[in-house]
Amino acid sequence: MKKVLGLIVLLIVIGIGYWLISPLFIDKEVVEVFDPKTEAAIQQAISDFKENTTDTNIDDQMPEEEQEELFKEMAKAEDVVVTEPMPVSPVTEGEEPTLEPPGEDAKDLIPEPEVVEAPVVVPKVLSVGSFVDVAHHGSGEAKIINLGEGKGNVLRFENFNVSNGPDLRVLFSKNESITKSSELGEYIELGKLKGNIGSQNYILEEGLNLEEYKTVVIYCKPFRVVFNTATIK
Repeated sequence: MKKVLGLIVLLIVIGIGYWLISPLFIDKEVVEVFDPKTEAAIQQAISDFKENTTDTNIDDQMPEEEQEELFKEMAKAEDVVVTEPMPVSPVTEGEEPTLEPPGEDAKDLIPEPEVVEAPVVVPKVLSVGSFVDVAHHGSGEAKIINLGEGKGNVLRFENFNVSNGPDLRVLFSKNESITKSSELGEYIELGKLKGNIGSQNYILEEGLNLEEYKTVVIYCKPFRVVFNTATIK
């Protein structure tokens, strides 16, 4: 009987050991996408965001001497106003001239009122952060993206690659410079980490004040270890 109990205990220990250690050697890649239309719009939003953050201004593009000459020329320029008299009907001596009403041909020249359609709300990158090493190696980007059309916000990982571990969770904390569990402060848990490699999305609850939340945390719940963080700006 004791041998049987000992064997059961041994199997339990081996099982627990495998559960704890195996993730360190087994990568799980997850590539999560939306429908093709939304995904294409998200990629365009990311591309626009990168272009806007790397644009140069006029100070970078034009030498100071040329800027001064340009401003001098602009100061010399005068606005030209062209006036055209209204047509009047022929008058006889002693009569006051009267404005000639537009004819039928003139009505054809009046442009039709332009119909302006409401702009379509498209995905937009709100903020970005890069994953850094804490207890383990990690890289990639965390992006807060508004999906547009009333679809809410998501936390999206891209080019994501971190060390795997047992029961990793994705946290969103109001604190910065987090290196250990005691520094997590006030946070929300977005769920289990779907994979330690690839691209993935985590839905953010409606009404969440994104200005209050600063850091995405990859957190090992059983051992209370901070694997990686990304400060969102």
